Amino acid sequence: MHGHEKQTRHGVKSARRRLALTGGCLVLAITAQASHAQVRTIAMEGDAAPDTSFTFSGFEGAPVLNDNGEVAFIAAVDDFNTTGVWSEGDGIGLLRNVALTGDTAPDTGGAIFLGLINVHLNALGDVFIKAELDDSRFGLWSDRERPSTDLTKIVVDDDPAPGTNSREFRFGPVFNG
Repeated sequence: MHGHEKQTRHGVKSARRRLALTGGCLVLAITAQASHAQVRTIAMEGDAAPDTSFTFSGFEGAPVLNDNGEVAFIAAVDDFNTTGVWSEGDGIGLLRNVALTGDTAPDTGGAIFLGLINVHLNALGDVFIKAELDDSRFGLWSDRERPSTDLTKIVVDDDPAPGTNSREFRFGPVFNG
């Protein structure tokens, strides 16, 4: 491998990756090797939002891209009240919904996702979501438990802190790049 090239799990040497939000369109550009470039549209305003009855109405924040060219992002939908996280980080390249505001957050006693704050996608395609709940707590969830793509709670405010008897966890992690 030369320069900034990197071998991915699919055997593709990728030199550069770029994500762009332009004119209501999420575009992914991957440059693989010096002589081959792939540019593809991930989603556009007005496209059907997978696994929902909605269409995309806008994209929020910066989308994320892992070393395998898989993408995850937060988008608004056409009811103008709901946002969600979508990802193709399942290893098969199909865009799927991971979470929506208004969904019940797993393992929270019935709390509802009020806001989806940010999303991270690791090299294995696992999606991590930082979210605010309707009871004013914050937490972190992932779909890392395979083969299911259901979300699993990692931690929520007021959970017992690991290695302590009674101290409560206060949310505030920062994702590393």
